Amino acid sequence: MKKSVARRLTLTIVLVTLLSGSLYLVMQNFRDNLVFFFSPTEILETPDKASKRARLGGMIQKGSVEIVSKEEHRLRFVVSDFNEEVAIEYQGFLPDLFREGQGLVAEGYFDQKRHVFIARTILAKHDATYMPPQVEQALNKHHGKDSLAQGVQNLQGEVSR
Repeated sequence: MKKSVARRLTLTIVLVTLLSGSLYLVMQNFRDNLVFFFSPTEILETPDKASKRARLGGMIQKGSVEIVSKEEHRLRFVVSDFNEEVAIEYQGFLPDLFREGQGLVAEGYFDQKRHVFIARTILAKHDATYMPPQVEQALNKHHGKDSLAQGVQNLQGEVSR
């Protein structure tokens, strides 16, 4: 084999190896940063899928917020999709718009042993008419639009009393 052909073959092998390694690292990083969204019903149906990293969305149930530890800023509350309920534990400072009867998306993981969603981040909706699209889709999936609207009105009516 001539030197120029051998050199090109070696260069091609090195480039393919580097490209494959780079593609592998990109795919690993993408997989690690992939976060799926679940409603309370979906998380209870397939808890193993949410045991690593997931987002849970729904409406905060009235009367469900309890302070577990004031010093550690830890609390527990229940989120519902008007079909199922999931308890959430969160440690940290809450967004200003966090209220009972409001929609939220929590990012964290589902603890299957305790049947509790451990949230690392809480995202609260920003006004009375806005609902995160993922939460709205999940709620509409388990109930028709009419029952969803009625459930939201009932929750907001209870909170304003």
